[in-house]
Amino acid sequence: TGVQTCALPISVASPNAPSYVHYHNIGLASSDTGNMLTLPSALTQIGLSNTTIDVIKIDCEGCELEVYTQFLTQNIHIRQILIELHYWGAGIKASLDTLFTKLTVQGPYKIFHKEPNLGCGGECTEYGFVRVEFPDSNNIQHRI
Repeated sequence: TGVQTCALPISVASPNAPSYVHYHNIGLASSDTGNMLTLPSALTQIGLSNTTIDVIKIDCEGCELEVYTQFLTQNIHIRQILIELHYWGAGIKASLDTLFTKLTVQGPYKIFHKEPNLGCGGECTEYGFVRVEFPDSNNIQHRI
């Protein structure tokens, strides 16, 4: 089988992208509205439901707190999550504490990378999470 790479949504479409890279004009949201879809709906629309996603990268300028729980949906299997977290808004500390707790306990994911993003004046950090338990197609848990 071939490799399929998807970018959601189009932020920069490269005219020189390899033939196996496909861009979709879909944005992640907490509910389906127009071309703004939940992750399960977006994956269904592009034909990737019930598949394993090796890496998902999210940089949505603040929406990450609205959509990250979709990464933990029962039929969505993501090996790595790369996410830019923003530190603005009321109640941000409690919201980020909840995000970290849900990803590390429910996932379960572990942080393998943390890097300050200097382009946002200290108000965001890039994190990489890797799933440490992963069900295969036979529902057998594998430890990484």
